[in-house]
Amino acid sequence: MKTLISVCAWCKKVKTSGGWRKEASAFKILGINKQSSPELTHGICPACAVKWAKVDLKQFQASCQQETRKTAA
Repeated sequence: MKTLISVCAWCKKVKTSGGWRKEASAFKILGINKQSSPELTHGICPACAVKWAKVDLKQFQASCQQETRKTAA
């Protein structure tokens, strides 16, 4: 089974359990290399959501937490 990794479609940061990080450091933290070949999916990090989609940061973070709870259940 392949790992699914979320990448911000605007700034290209990668989502990790510790937050959104630049690609190189995120892949190192996640233990990803050329042999692991994860599947990538587009997302949007909180900073880009506020800057480009003009959403309220607190509302965006609350929505993300709700989604995380739904997928964990």
